[in-house]
Amino acid sequence: MSIGKALLEIRTAREPVITQKMISDATGLTVNFLSLVENERRGLSKTSAQKIADACSVPPCFLDILALPDSGTEVDKEIRELKEAVRSSLSKLVSFRG
Repeated sequence: MSIGKALLEIRTAREPVITQKMISDATGLTVNFLSLVENERRGLSKTSAQKIADACSVPPCFLDILALPDSGTEVDKEIRELKEAVRSSLSKLVSFRG
């Protein structure tokens, strides 16, 4: 999974969904930029990732963990388990710091 798909997953993992506009308002990043990131047309700097994570009330490592590739190796099982732990945590979060 890419960092953009990880961002999309974090935004949409809870109710109510966090919109790109909400993140834009909270971070100063444009909606257009966020869309480009989610569609894998732009990368994300550590500074921008930190701003987004803060706005979504998640640790920045959640983006990194969800973006880890599935390699098909023995380590892959551990990565899947880690991703599932992150997803479980996301479903329990309710706040948005926007």
